[in-house]
Amino acid sequence: MIKRPSKKDSENEILRMQQEFYAEQNRDANFQPAAKVVRMQRDGEGNKPGTGSSSGNVRQSEFAKRRAQRMQAVQPAAEPAERMEVEDATEEEQAEPSEVPPDSFVMGEIVERQPGDFFEKSDSLADGSFPRTMHITTYPAQAKTDGPKKSLFAQMVMKGKMDSESASQTTPDEAIEYEEPTSSSLLEGWDATEIHNENMRKLQQMSADEISRERDHLFSTLDPKLVDFIKSRKKQLPRGTDDATGRKPDASKTVPETNVLPAGMEVLREKGSEQWINFDVLEPEKLEWTKDIERSVRDLKPGESYEARFDWKGVLQPYVTEANAKKEDDRELYLHGEDAERPGYTLQELFRLARSNVLQQRISALGAIAGILNIMNQGFYDGILELPVSKVFFFLRFALDENTPSVVEVASRALASLFYNDTDEILLDTMFDTEYGMVQPQLALNITHGREDELKQRESELQAGFGALNLGGARAPSKVRFKSSLPEDDSDDVHNRETMNDFHLAETDLVECLLRTNILERIRYILFAMKPEGAAVINCAKILIRLARTSEPIALKIATNEPLVGGLVRGYLTSIDSSGDHQPQHVVLKLVRLLCAYRHTFYAQHIQRFHVDSLVKRYIFSRKDIDIKMIQIQIEAFRFFRLLLQCTPNDELYSELWPALCYLLEWHYQHLIFDETGSFIIRQHCVALLALIGPGLQPDAAAPAAGSSGGASGANLPSASNHHRQFCDKLFACFSKWFTAAQRGGANEFSQKLLLAACLWTAGRARSLAEGSYSEFLKRYLLPFIRGNRYGELIKPLSSTSLILTHFHDRSQYAIASLPTLGAVQLRRHQTVPTLVVTTSYPVFLLHALLGLLIQHQSAVEPPTAAVSIAELKDLLLRNAWHRQYFAELVAIGSNHRPQTGPTNEGGAVGALVCNWFAQTVELRYLLDVLQLMTLERKSVRPGVDVSEGDEMAAKTMALQLAFTVTFFISEAFYPALVKLFDEFLFVAGYYDARLCSELAVSGADLQRWKLNYKLLAQRAIKNEDNTNPKRSGLTVTEWRTPLLARSWSYSPLYLMVEKLEKGASQLEVLSEQAIIGTGLRFSELVEASGIIVACPTERLMYLLAAFMGPDSKFLEPDLSALIERRLATLRTLMRALPLSGKTARSFDFETVKLQGKKSFYGLYQLALDIFQSSSYGHAGFGSLLMAPLAQKYDVRWRNMVWSEYVAVLRFITCSEQELFDDVEGYLVPEESDAMLLRAYGQALNSNLLRSGSIPHRVANHHVQAFRSRAKVIHPQG
Repeated sequence: MIKRPSKKDSENEILRMQQEFYAEQNRDANFQPAAKVVRMQRDGEGNKPGTGSSSGNVRQSEFAKRRAQRMQAVQPAAEPAERMEVEDATEEEQAEPSEVPPDSFVMGEIVERQPGDFFEKSDSLADGSFPRTMHITTYPAQAKTDGPKKSLFAQMVMKGKMDSESASQTTPDEAIEYEEPTSSSLLEGWDATEIHNENMRKLQQMSADEISRERDHLFSTLDPKLVDFIKSRKKQLPRGTDDATGRKPDASKTVPETNVLPAGMEVLREKGSEQWINFDVLEPEKLEWTKDIERSVRDLKPGESYEARFDWKGVLQPYVTEANAKKEDDRELYLHGEDAERPGYTLQELFRLARSNVLQQRISALGAIAGILNIMNQGFYDGILELPVSKVFFFLRFALDENTPSVVEVASRALASLFYNDTDEILLDTMFDTEYGMVQPQLALNITHGREDELKQRESELQAGFGALNLGGARAPSKVRFKSSLPEDDSDDVHNRETMNDFHLAETDLVECLLRTNILERIRYILFAMKPEGAAVINCAKILIRLARTSEPIALKIATNEPLVGGLVRGYLTSIDSSGDHQPQHVVLKLVRLLCAYRHTFYAQHIQRFHVDSLVKRYIFSRKDIDIKMIQIQIEAFRFFRLLLQCTPNDELYSELWPALCYLLEWHYQHLIFDETGSFIIRQHCVALLALIGPGLQPDAAAPAAGSSGGASGANLPSASNHHRQFCDKLFACFSKWFTAAQRGGANEFSQKLLLAACLWTAGRARSLAEGSYSEFLKRYLLPFIRGNRYGELIKPLSSTSLILTHFHDRSQYAIASLPTLGAVQLRRHQTVPTLVVTTSYPVFLLHALLGLLIQHQSAVEPPTAAVSIAELKDLLLRNAWHRQYFAELVAIGSNHRPQTGPTNEGGAVGALVCNWFAQTVELRYLLDVLQLMTLERKSVRPGVDVSEGDEMAAKTMALQLAFTVTFFISEAFYPALVKLFDEFLFVAGYYDARLCSELAVSGADLQRWKLNYKLLAQRAIKNEDNTNPKRSGLTVTEWRTPLLARSWSYSPLYLMVEKLEKGASQLEVLSEQAIIGTGLRFSELVEASGIIVACPTERLMYLLAAFMGPDSKFLEPDLSALIERRLATLRTLMRALPLSGKTARSFDFETVKLQGKKSFYGLYQLALDIFQSSSYGHAGFGSLLMAPLAQKYDVRWRNMVWSEYVAVLRFITCSEQELFDDVEGYLVPEESDAMLLRAYGQALNSNLLRSGSIPHRVANHHVQAFRSRAKVIHPQG
């Protein structure tokens, strides 16, 4: 057997196989190869000269045979143009063998077309278009035959040929007739037409009588049921059939042949069908898509959920399209099989399309996912859509690794939509141009940590747990005999980010998971290797901005990546003239600004080597036409230089910028339109410009407070005084022009209020440089504006738009837990659509600027003429009716308290926004400055001023209550402001009623001692030491998410004793037991007597329980015991004064309230029972607290716990009926029905565990006797 060659064989082996083949062929005459090529002749080709082929019979292919048959069927007299068939004309024209080229190639039965063939141009021209357009009704209906189907064009030619040959025939309109094939309803198959035609011919040959006789004969021989069935198959024509289709042929005319339309042509009966373009072969299955979609989805029940579907923009589609909805031409076509009536695509379908092999499908699906994430971040899908964010993140991150630029662009947009919250960033950028807007937040979760920190945490937890057991407290620590260490890669360590798997880390911290995927290297490759368009650059820069906002270590990692940051600066900040729809300069510049905000030295250490300041100066000095893109870049340039001058004041840099600032101010004076008809971005550009100009106008070079604008001193200005005068004159000319426009047309748009506020802040700084212009502006423009109605319209919505007073729904349950945001989008009460937390009518920015002017004037010595104007300004500002209402509602927050329901216990309407960044940095700053103005007024009161004692005390009380309200919202980031409140308000004896202090024996020394104690507690709660420094090293703050102090912070020293018991520590931290009880109870007593409620009744009861948990039982000392008894009596009176029903019913909330947001009542109650059993010494007040949850109106589990597990405690309860928090009837009625508790009552009575005559004995005896009475009634024989 000959071996077959393979691709591994060499040339020598192939030659050897060839020799073996030839040898075998010589040896065996019948040896034949497996395949060989044979030269064959074409049809009709005979012996030609020069060829050695014989004229034998050549086998023809089936194609050639059919062609020959068709050629024989066609008449030879017909012209070639009139006998065009489906086949090509090139094959028809080869009739003579002599016309075939000699080099024709034929392989088997496959005939190749000759490359030299060509069509000869005909000299005759057609009279019209070719092919000629003809109406569909002129084509005859062809019966189904075995022959080949002809095209419409072939039918037209054939019909024309037949008309030319027989002129005596009737016209086409008379020859062609359309009928419904009603007589063949029982026939099926390929020969149905022939059978039907044969039947029709037989019927035409028979008379009517013969037909009747045959029909009767058939009816008599067939089964009646079969006859009925055959009749049922005969369907009548529906009503409304077109007359042209349904009319009968004229009997007088002879019809040689009936052309019947094939089945399925009933679609042509529709109105207007004669105008349709039809084909000779009807395929109904291909027309199914033109039908209306049948409703296949079921109706939903109220509240029933369904699978979400989205369009290509990520908009959630309704369950079904409305039946009467207006149909538009831009509707989208959705390709899905199930629930075809429902519009849109599901997430699964989008994910499947995003993995498609078709590029456009991947791009469209990723774009839809990007739209979904963007809309979800705006809060429109809250409570509606539950999106698996971690799974979507991995999907998008994998898509970003593709090398197709279009896919990378849309994948980067989707990732940017997930991480970069547009609403947060827009509001932050807008606020940056305000007075305190340069302070930026960190967005780190602070929930993951390293292995070392975790081990320390576990060790401390173990020590606390063993210490709580009180094992061997007096003995020396024993020698360690065994040692166990966990492996460094413990997979069960769910808090250590180094050992978490990717999916768990994505559920915990999405930013950390993104960094783990080497996103910085991937972005660098995309930007500088792939070099995408501007849109992809903007998306990548947005991702970097969100990473930079997370924490300082991540920002440092970005800044030290020199190829990345350097490439961004060199690639996108070096050129001013850039083309394209997307220009990333402003986004790249924003990234640099965020990096520099972490430390004052950040720019000098990491960014300065790229010469960013020199590159950015060119954008400010640019004189090209100012369009929207250039305005965005210049706004970011202003913000960048303002931050740079705040961190590192530079006289030379400011002097270089001075000419450009003067030019731009003049441009705004000429072109800015203050009315709402003007562009808001032009006004925003002016606000950023004034924010940059303002710091250079300050006469003093003192460093401003943290977060305030300023930095460059007055020496930064050019030294010539005429330059000062000219520039300030131009400034006040702008201010006068815009305030006049506001007085006439109002300032309803948000950017208008920001512009007016920026004018006032800048005017206050320029006051010392141009006193005359400032005084004229104050008298002629500012005061008339405040006196007018427009100012009243601006300040009217102060309370309704307040970030502190407005009730917002808690969106934390809908937010992405692993990706924190700033809360720029909130849902207000009685609203269903989320809105920006700062509305367009929010007036605090303007009021804050007016307040800043008053503080400046209050701190300085004013001339008599200016003092009158300032006094009027202060009266119009603070004593306005809407402003007073605002302060009254704020004070009411401290006078009302609702039970705590969460870890932050902010209560009431303010709970949802207590940790909101914008509420702290905007409105809280404003209230702090209001309190500062009150302090300055109190210090500057002259002896000759006549002020009534009642008015003065009311003002002090309001200031004190307002200061307490502010403490409920202050976070660790604003610790210096809290210390200022302690020093100037909360522990100042002048703000408390002297008679009240005398009754409670509170002195100024007591207040100072308490202030020191509370400062120590506040410092103990601080997590970042940088927050304690009034002058921070940077403008990015941490630890702003939670209040530094709980609302019940005046009681907070008592919680130290609870912590000591939980940790099992040997001694108390920070304060002694006596200082804790005295500070926590006495200061709270003073505050509550002043009308400020800092804790609900349940919290007060829990804090009083904590007062008995000291290690040294100091509650037994006479002075502290009297203090505790006095506080118990106050709480008892408060509870008995409450109504019996309603929201403020006479009952405690033991289920939801937590002490300091940490300790539940259940755990605290167990600790109290243990302490009472060991060291209560029968204290009556302590016993009354333990009896509180044993009343019949509370859950039976409290009574079961005490009477089954702590029954020995009840023997030492010595309180009387008057010392209970409820009447004794509350413990007796209704009668107990719990069998287990009744058994415990009986066992305690039978075992003589209760002291006779005590409250527990009376309660147990009453319920047992009542049960026996009920049992006798039910079983009288027993």
